[in-house]
Amino acid sequence: MSNVLILYATTEGQTAKISNHLADTIRAKGFTVELVDVKNLPFNFSLEKYQAAILGGSIHNAKHQAYLVSFIKSNLATLRKRQSAFFSVSVSAASFNAKNRGLADQYVAKFWQETGWRPDKVTLFGGALQYSKYNLLTKFLLQRMTKRSLGPTVTWRDYEFTDWEAVTRFAEEFLVSLPTSATKS
Repeated sequence: MSNVLILYATTEGQTAKISNHLADTIRAKGFTVELVDVKNLPFNFSLEKYQAAILGGSIHNAKHQAYLVSFIKSNLATLRKRQSAFFSVSVSAASFNAKNRGLADQYVAKFWQETGWRPDKVTLFGGALQYSKYNLLTKFLLQRMTKRSLGPTVTWRDYEFTDWEAVTRFAEEFLVSLPTSATKS
């Protein structure tokens, strides 16, 4: 079985939660999985020991985490030799407003331009509004921005927009795509 890396960048924890779900799904299928927060990479970390990699990041202020972009740029040659996938997490991806969903696609297109990486599989997942973690100004701004796209919101509770069945399907579809050796030639 393949040794799969799940490397993620998270700001408020939803991308980490999704990464853990992916890891659990992949382990349940008999694969070896290592889950790594790119912000806390172990000393001497190397992609070389993995046959496949799933990377994920979240969108904040219209872009993915800079440290994720930097990691990909630094490891682009190795990533191109591996079966790979990418998932992007944002509230925009869960919007019922087509214009807002289109923004999520635009953020990913910008990400490809920045990094030069083209993974084998890509998806967008709805994120979360975690009002309990925001200051008053951020709560107010987010409430105004999301009111039209996700329905009414109140700032005394948190909202999760992740489709967990879609997360499971993404992991299972990625596993099916792994060649026997899981290394590209």
